Amino acid sequence: MPTVLTIDGYRFKIYINDHTPAHVHVLKAENEARVTLVTIKIISNIGFNSRELGKIEMLVEKHQEQLLAIWDTYHESR
Repeated sequence: MPTVLTIDGYRFKIYINDHTPAHVHVLKAENEARVTLVTIKIISNIGFNSRELGKIEMLVEKHQEQLLAIWDTYHESR
């Protein structure tokens, strides 16, 4: 799973040939969240607090176009 973006210690990863809907895995330390990319929504969370989740959603929104373009290079559908 390649890291496609790193910001403030958050690593954004997209699995090659992963399942839909289009989403990104966000990791920092021992924590991991999955966030959908078309409609930005946290779909799973292990360890992040609510403040961090808000920051993650903001970062995904800011880089949504870039992340969706990367998703599309690895997958046939969203």
